[in-house]
Amino acid sequence: MPPHLVELHFARMLHHGFTHQETARLLNRRKQNSVEVLMNWYRDAFHVAKAKWSKQNASVVGDKSPDLYLDPQLVQKLASEDRLLYSIRDPRAIFRSIVRSSETTTQEMHVRWATFRDNVEIWEKHLDSDNVMVVRYEDLVRFPETTMRKVYRHVGVDYSDRFLQLFPRSYPTRFHLGKSYRQTVRNSKQL
Repeated sequence: MPPHLVELHFARMLHHGFTHQETARLLNRRKQNSVEVLMNWYRDAFHVAKAKWSKQNASVVGDKSPDLYLDPQLVQKLASEDRLLYSIRDPRAIFRSIVRSSETTTQEMHVRWATFRDNVEIWEKHLDSDNVMVVRYEDLVRFPETTMRKVYRHVGVDYSDRFLQLFPRSYPTRFHLGKSYRQTVRNSKQL
């Protein structure tokens, strides 16, 4: 990965509850320059995450990584070998969200829209693959149980309705990356 992606990756892991030391140890001074290195990282990080999040029976790893499209070789490997979910929202809603953001400059709006467009373009040829399931945001909101049953079936785990229940989260920033992460993304786009 280019240096700015390593920085993004590092920032994401901190939000997932990993310490600086754990993240640095997992990177292990390896040059992040190949799909193989990243896949090894996922394997190693999965074991740490299972213990950290008290999920010893976990059998699959989930990673919501909108930046993966920046490495088409990685997208090709993942789309051909792994069970994936590609989550997408109605482009009109994304565009409205970008335009209505009061904290975003015109240049940032153009970058966000181009990022969305590029992401879809890179993934588009893989979306018909049997191991890639497209999940529409609107379906998750309107039909959460039906949609999530399909998701659970696709990734090969037993269905649980826990996602519908309120419960304390050990590392709530895992689900709300917030302003500091968005700033890191903006900075990386400027490199």
